[in-house]
Amino acid sequence: MPRAGPMHRVVWDSEKDCTYLYDSGRSVKTLSGALGRALNGTGGPRTDIWRDMPRSHERLTRFGLLDESKTNIRVVPGSPHLKRLQIEVSLRCNLRCSYCYSASGPWRTDRLQSQQVRKLITEADLLGVLSLDFTGGEFLLDPDWRCYVELARAAGMLVTVHSNGTLIKDETARALAELRVASVQVSLDSHIAEVHDRSRGHRGALARTLKGIEHLQRHGGGGELDVPPRDSCG
Repeated sequence: MPRAGPMHRVVWDSEKDCTYLYDSGRSVKTLSGALGRALNGTGGPRTDIWRDMPRSHERLTRFGLLDESKTNIRVVPGSPHLKRLQIEVSLRCNLRCSYCYSASGPWRTDRLQSQQVRKLITEADLLGVLSLDFTGGEFLLDPDWRCYVELARAAGMLVTVHSNGTLIKDETARALAELRVASVQVSLDSHIAEVHDRSRGHRGALARTLKGIEHLQRHGGGGELDVPPRDSCG
């Protein structure tokens, strides 16, 4: 079950001696390895380290990064550091794109089980992954899509959702904003309806996709919202 909202995420790569910080914004910052060493209490007593880094201590305290209830600290277990992971949750899609590399479509029932996806998210967290991409098929067709995003965001990982946009209603866009999803990548083949719809195998696909983009733009400030996600994971 996810924690009560998105976390700050600090990942320390001891081999490269650098620290990655994701502070519930929409990008990952690369900082000095001294921050990771300090937060992990290595290289000497933590009090001694902070005495040598008073300005850092003040800033980290101000942003809540020293509060263990708000910050998820991970150490990269070994080299190479896996920074980004994409999870293809299923091959089911509501469109029939003629060029689909995975041959996804409405007839496909292939999908990862919910427990498998949750395990992948947990393992990604422990490996120090910085960003997680969710894709399909059409990711938003998965009944547990919100749960997966919640789990990744509760660990502080930057999340990107890949979608054809046709299923994005106003409430969907708002939910993605509330969860502070970093970006939603919507695919378009053409601004001409005849061309786009033909390649997608669905009449009216372009109109629905553009409407979905409008909903996303309306809630585009989701990174600033402070609305705890509902617990949809059971």
